[in-house]
Amino acid sequence: NLADGRSVRSEIKRLTKDGQNIWLYASYQPLFDQQGHVFKILKLAQDISERKNEEEKIKRLSLVADNTDNSVVITNKEGLIEYVNEGFTRLTGYTANEVIGKKPGKMLQGKDTSQDTVRRIGAKLQKQEPFYEEILNYNKAGESYWISLAVNPVFDQKGNLENFIAIQANITDTKTEAIDYACKMEAISRSN
Repeated sequence: NLADGRSVRSEIKRLTKDGQNIWLYASYQPLFDQQGHVFKILKLAQDISERKNEEEKIKRLSLVADNTDNSVVITNKEGLIEYVNEGFTRLTGYTANEVIGKKPGKMLQGKDTSQDTVRRIGAKLQKQEPFYEEILNYNKAGESYWISLAVNPVFDQKGNLENFIAIQANITDTKTEAIDYACKMEAISRSN
């Protein structure tokens, strides 16, 4: 392309003198002599290593969020859903398009969801504090399931709340066994 007089722009990986990898955004511009032949190439380059490193970090985080069995939900500071991963869809039956802009609790809580737990969650969200809870939720088909819920607030550099990130794991089997065990122990105590 340069020999034919066409400029080239690209992101390229290079090594520094001390052997470290850096990324450059380079622009190669052919310069012509009086006869119209390329006689020099002007290269202008900008170090974009920091941006490329951030892109790679985001790519890795996306890989984790998109491929975990756990549900990942990101809300804005008002608690409205901005992002859900495939784990959320598998757990709840709701697609991203169905839930973006809605509050998770309003969709997922049902008749047997503990209102005490809902109040505790609301208080922690109001205080912008991280928390862990176990709660009974309902999927799109109306079937109940237990989750462990870990929620963390995300703040900007000035300390202002930006988002909440919630990780939910299905603990239905474990919780059902624990409840069953507790009921059996209570029945044994009563019979004694």
